[in-house]
Amino acid sequence: MSTRALPLITVIAVGALAMGIAGAQAPTGRAPTQAFATINGVRLHYADWGGTGPWLVFLTPGGGSLDEQFGSLAPQFVDRFRVVGLTRRGQPPSAVPAGPYDTDTLVRDLLGLLDLLGAQRAHLAGHSIAGAEMTRLAATHPTRVATLVYLDAAVDYKASAAIAREAGLAPHPDPAIAAIQRGAAVRSPEYRRVRAPALNIAVVFDGPIPSRPDDPEDYKRFLRLSERRGVVEANIRQFESGMRQGRVLRLTGTTHGGFVSDPAQQRIFVPVMRQFLVDQARRD
Repeated sequence: MSTRALPLITVIAVGALAMGIAGAQAPTGRAPTQAFATINGVRLHYADWGGTGPWLVFLTPGGGSLDEQFGSLAPQFVDRFRVVGLTRRGQPPSAVPAGPYDTDTLVRDLLGLLDLLGAQRAHLAGHSIAGAEMTRLAATHPTRVATLVYLDAAVDYKASAAIAREAGLAPHPDPAIAAIQRGAAVRSPEYRRVRAPALNIAVVFDGPIPSRPDDPEDYKRFLRLSERRGVVEANIRQFESGMRQGRVLRLTGTTHGGFVSDPAQQRIFVPVMRQFLVDQARRD
């Protein structure tokens, strides 16, 4: 199947907003049940928002809690899915072992959670660095993945790491997150190995990639170099050319960290995400 790019998804988004396609739900305010399980010898935290239907698993970015990231988003899917979220190793309240933090280990942790839940297949939705784990899991264990939703997570972390080295960007101050980032940078995304349908919700910019006045200078250099290299659109083209069943929704007027919980942005991307997930669940 050929990749569907911006025009089609834009039409879907407008139609979903106007007509309620896919039955978009307002947040229920449901607080998740917090739980812990020892998986691969590490105590991992997960949250369970409940619901009925196929499994939908949210994966955190490199920092922040499940409640902070997905507290207003996850409840919007409980009417059609059984919704849970995983906090990866190295990010509290999950344990912070000395290691390892390579992507294959994180994939094994995610598989361990699916096994614990009795989920033979799951829909995965991950923000930021979670994209590396999602792609690797779908490439190596295709029968376990129903769909992939990249929440600004379809990134070539190997290419970004090269730009970071050129910019002299210091490693993340948290050793565990720095190790997770190094693991994600080992390989470029293996999109061509992925069989599952995938939705890439990508944040794009009309002008320079925004930074804050108090951001470190090395980070600002990294952003300037990324902008000159056209990294945002390069990541989208890589996804479009490699993913067999890929769709792209571009979001503007927002930021990588802010769009997931922004009500205005949710009104744009949640109906598209719901329609994508529901359509694929019906086909299973």
